[in-house]
Amino acid sequence: MLNLLTFNYWFDITPVPFILPAKIGLFVFVGLLLLAGLFFFLFRKKFSLQKKMFASLYSFCFTNFIIGLVLIFSEIQRATFLSARFWYLIWFVCMIWAMVNIVKRQKKYLANREGLKKDREFKKYLP
Repeated sequence: MLNLLTFNYWFDITPVPFILPAKIGLFVFVGLLLLAGLFFFLFRKKFSLQKKMFASLYSFCFTNFIIGLVLIFSEIQRATFLSARFWYLIWFVCMIWAMVNIVKRQKKYLANREGLKKDREFKKYLP
């Protein structure tokens, strides 16, 4: 565990291969991204209020699934530069950034929708 906090672990260009539990965890995480992407793809048309959010989450899951597959493939093939640990760090940071943007967009949409609803209710009584 102390190895995770060292500079050499994250930025070594020729890293040692993952141990089996880490590989299984990575496979499970990428598989969960695939399942979540399929869920959001199937239900994005059914929920009309969150259609844009479901479409955003679908594209988020699908994109990160593809990136995860590339990282797994490079790890299996032991491509030295592409299997470096900093790619996983960059991937994780980009995932957090994308999720924050999706949540911000959804909050802005809901606030805008509430304002439009109040505006329609107000204009209903005007001549």
